[in-house]
Amino acid sequence: MLLNYVMLIISCDDTAVSVLSSDGNVLSTRNYANREAQARIGGICPYVSAAQHRKLIDKFVDECLVDCGKRLCDLDGVAVTTRPGLAIALAVGAEKAVRLSRKGHIPLIKVHHMQAHATVASLFHAAIKYPFVAVLISGGHSLIALVIGANQFKILIEANSSSPGECFDKIARQLPINDYYLKNFSGGAIIEQLAANSSHDGYSKYLINMPRSKDANFNFSSITNSYLQLLSKMKLDIDIKDFCAGVQFTVAAYLAKKLHHCMEFLYESDEIKTISKTEFIVLSGGVASNGYIRNALEKVATFYGHSLIVPPLHLCCDNAEMIAWNGIKLLQEKYILDYCPLDVNYCQRNRWNISSITPRKHLSLKSITSERLLFHFRRTT
Repeated sequence: MLLNYVMLIISCDDTAVSVLSSDGNVLSTRNYANREAQARIGGICPYVSAAQHRKLIDKFVDECLVDCGKRLCDLDGVAVTTRPGLAIALAVGAEKAVRLSRKGHIPLIKVHHMQAHATVASLFHAAIKYPFVAVLISGGHSLIALVIGANQFKILIEANSSSPGECFDKIARQLPINDYYLKNFSGGAIIEQLAANSSHDGYSKYLINMPRSKDANFNFSSITNSYLQLLSKMKLDIDIKDFCAGVQFTVAAYLAKKLHHCMEFLYESDEIKTISKTEFIVLSGGVASNGYIRNALEKVATFYGHSLIVPPLHLCCDNAEMIAWNGIKLLQEKYILDYCPLDVNYCQRNRWNISSITPRKHLSLKSITSERLLFHFRRTT
């Protein structure tokens, strides 16, 4: 049966609405983010974003319904981001979704922002089946998970602090570059553009020690602080393009190392029987738009015999379509709230700690720049 949905996503800075059918057809969509204001104030201000959402959300919903020729009561559900994100911004979307659900007497579906990033891959790649491994890297979050269903995620690794996107943004803001870049591009895009023009092996001039932690989780704060200290110490005696290449290499190598860690765990753990059925590794989130990082992770995926799937770049960043699609999957699996009463509280996440697992072979980080990956095997006594 063909289902139609109206979707709202209010995460940080994007006001977006989309109507999507269960066959993957985008019937109508609207999206807006004030990048100029963000550049002027030096980042995302929750109160400014919330004001933007309140100003545009009613208009966007009305326009989308008109564009697709649907009435609210024609829709089979309304999906909305409820976690994670800036609470003051999420509240605008949640309140609007509740009103729409009650007015149209249609179910409400609570969507986890990062789960939507993972499942959007199946919107354009129908061959993707559960289970699959998801690498989700964005400006606010980073995690690697085994995806068993639309609402069933086994978290393998997540971030203790910061994220790759935040790492890029903080470093880019301290670079001695023209304001044009800062006003028109994200930190990640700035670093990728400058790194693309670096000298051969220029990245190797600005390498740092990889973060060490007691558990297996990400620690991008350590990478950020190390490069900010290096930038402050060297000041003008720095080759900006090679420096950016070093930052990009470090983040890519760190992600490749962690993905390798997860794949080793999945293959060696007796608890996991589904990994043999897994054909795909999905890479999504705003940072997935970085081609250097995609290339590094594709090498890891290929080494383990999997295909790396990356959504179209416009679907890697925050968008309404991914929330609607995840809402469709959740509605099909009966993860819904009746329009009365309604509850938009957060759900518990399923965590899976792998901190006790040490891989037998260790990835040679510099090999991500080569055609083939190299590994060092741990000696056993």
